[in-house]
Amino acid sequence: MNLREVLVRPMITEKSTVLQEGGKYVFQIATSANKVEVKAAVELAFDVKVLDVNVAKTRGKSKRYGPRV
Repeated sequence: MNLREVLVRPMITEKSTVLQEGGKYVFQIATSANKVEVKAAVELAFDVKVLDVNVAKTRGKSKRYGPRV
């Protein structure tokens, strides 16, 4: 996988804003990317030294439409 395809977009939420104050940044990444690829992509894109990478996979919530019978 090309390193430029690993980072999809930054996540801008209240929680990620609080984490930024501590020097941690949150990104949505490609589903097939692993920690090594994420570290290399961030170092390439932002010219920084990455100390640690945390990855969390979350599933979307199901939506209900119409009245429940």
